[in-house]
Amino acid sequence: MKMIARFIVNGEAHELAIEPHQLLIEVLRDQLRLTGTKHSCGAGNCGACTILLDGTPVLSCMTLAITARDKEITTIEGLAQGEVLHPIQKAFVDHGAIQCGYCTPGMILSAKATGEAKYAGDIHLPGMLIAKVLRCPHAHAEIARLDTTKAEELAGVAAVITDRDMEGWNFFDRGMKDKPLVAGGYRVPPEEGVINIRKEMWKKPWQRPTT
Repeated sequence: MKMIARFIVNGEAHELAIEPHQLLIEVLRDQLRLTGTKHSCGAGNCGACTILLDGTPVLSCMTLAITARDKEITTIEGLAQGEVLHPIQKAFVDHGAIQCGYCTPGMILSAKATGEAKYAGDIHLPGMLIAKVLRCPHAHAEIARLDTTKAEELAGVAAVITDRDMEGWNFFDRGMKDKPLVAGGYRVPPEEGVINIRKEMWKKPWQRPTT
């Protein structure tokens, strides 16, 4: 059942009919046509959908629209003054930080709220663990065997994650079931150069034995 809710977006008030389950990103993009807020992962991981809610960065793909009613919402469209870019926007352009541009709105709004663009790769905490992934250099190759015994014995190695440590679906995404998160049935060691391991064999599918 729809309800009427008042949203204050970029300084302008809007009264909209919304569903109780509707997400804030859906209201911004589909009803207000503010498409600068990007829909990407849909799981709260990438940050492309970031907007400011009363000055605080929030993920609009994970926020129910009803919880944002009567609050100050700022999207990327609300930063520039006419044709004059916000200083953070201009800095991104001047220094080539926009990359492909898809995630840029979320980055800029996060930087505006916090005063700095900080991402997981910038964070260094005492005793923090670093995860590394080793990928096969051969497309669609079958991992015949990996021996991670020596890697597990090295100083500083906290764990070597395998499919046995995975709960539920061992897939990167439900829409990509041909791409397991970790190799099924085999241990996956950290990246070569970080931890030295003995790779017994990488076998391409057309080289596998027939018996």
